[in-house]
This record gives sequence, C-alpha cells and structure tokens, in this order.
Amino acid sequence: MNSIRVYSSPIKLQVYVFANADDFKNLLDPLHDVARTFKSKILFILVDINDENLAKPFLTLFGLEESTNTVVAAFDNAMSSKYLLESKPTRSNIEEFCNKLVQGSLSTYFKSQPIPDNTEADIHVIVGKTFDDEILTSKNDVLLEVFSPWCFNCEEISKQVEKLAKHYKGSSNLKFAKIDGSANEHPQLQVNDYPTLLLYRADDKSNPIKLSTKSSLKELAASINKHLKVKSQGVKMSYRTSFVKQKITFYRKKPIGDKKYYGALLNHFLVYFSSPLYQFRYKVCYQN
Repeated sequence: MNSIRVYSSPIKLQVYVFANADDFKNLLDPLHDVARTFKSKILFILVDINDENLAKPFLTLFGLEESTNTVVAAFDNAMSSKYLLESKPTRSNIEEFCNKLVQGSLSTYFKSQPIPDNTEADIHVIVGKTFDDEILTSKNDVLLEVFSPWCFNCEEISKQVEKLAKHYKGSSNLKFAKIDGSANEHPQLQVNDYPTLLLYRADDKSNPIKLSTKSSLKELAASINKHLKVKSQGVKMSYRTSFVKQKITFYRKKPIGDKKYYGALLNHFLVYFSSPLYQFRYKVCYQN
C-alpha cells in the first residue's frame, strides 16, 4: 500500500480490505471486478491483516484490532465518516456496499463492545449499542461515568460513583451507569476528557449536565440533588436503619460505662438524623 498515494488522492471515498494472504487469493478477482465498476469513484486499498503497523491502527477505529478474519471497511474523507461491511465479504455484498457508499445511503459505523448483562448490577455497563435504550430513551434520570482503562484518574472517580450508587440505591428514578469511551461510540456521546461525569435528566436527555470530577463525594451528592428531584426518601430511611444497626454493633464492643464512646454514639445519632448527607461526613471524618 502506497500511503503517499492514498493520502494525496483526490478520491475521497476509500474502501479498505483487510485479509490474510490466503483470503486475498480468493478475493482478488472479485475485488478487481468491483474496482473496475467504481473506477474514479472509490479508491480500493488492500491491507495485510497480519501487518500490525498497517492494519491495527485502522482496525482499532472499528474496535476490531484483534480480528483475524477478513474485514471490509470504508471511509468518506470528505465527511470524516466510517463504514463497515457487516455481512459476509462476497462479491455481491461488497458491490452492494460500494453502491450504497457512492449513493451516500450507508449508515455510519459506531464501534461497540458486546452487550453486557446488567440484571443484578447497581451500576449498568453501557456500550455503543445500548446507549439509546439505557440512556437516551430511558425514562430515568441517569448519572453516566465515561472512563477509559488507561486513564490514571478514572479509578478514583469510579469509587466515588460506586458510593453514590449505594447511597441512592432506593431511588426509583435515578440510575447509575458507566461506559468505556475508548471502546464505544455514539453520535450523541462526544467526550474528549476522561473521566467525565454526565447527568442526564429524564425530561432533557439532549442536554446532559457535566459534573465536576474534582468535587468531593458530598459536593457530587449536593449537585445531583440540586439538578434532580430525586425520589430518595426510601434511600435515606433505609440507610439510617442500616447506619443505626452498624453503630450499635460497633459500640456494643466498647466497655460498659465508657462515657467517651457512649457520648460519641449519641453525637453520631443526633448529627446523622439532622443531616441526610451525614454519611459522607462520617466516611471522611470518622473512617480515616
């Protein structure tokens, strides 16, 4: 593949065929026929799929960097769009794919990881294929964490989100979710920085609110409560019940008559019941 010729070509529609040597032998004649049909309209490029330096950067754009089977993909450099042949790479399928490419009727390809099972998950894992159902058309408010596996700061914010998810677990209208932004794409998910926290309100999914990832746990909870009418009374009461049980168990282990510990126990209860966000102060001030 002559990279200079490819990048300097005035032909903006390009079809890449990634295959190994044996598959190329079977595809060569059909590809020549298709290429003649679209001469001067489409630039055809053959790439050895085993050549990591050439193939992998392109295949990564489709989430197919580990693929060993033949891949037929296309780019419209004028529109900065990419397309993928998702059917078997036969002559007729490739020709139909090219026809639609020229006509502008192909659907833009957005990469996605496999659809996960979120049945028992407190925090739903979102992929490109489930973004519409889980986020945009969902009737719930959704707090979405956008992360990347190679992001150094993502681990800390993930811990924050896990704690928030536990706090709001009894909420009927607020759901928590996360998506690997480096492995999944969606036309309405445009994120350049990791981590990113986006709050999608049920009544306005087209304008997500970006929350600060530098905020403390208490500040994030306050932001959520500010922007949403969280139906969390059940959450607060269930947490209070759990909190009381935990503190009674803890203080039962202390010597009877130890005024210091029983005074602290009373203080914990009084302060806690006067503030629904006390759990955050407790974690910061007493557990450290």
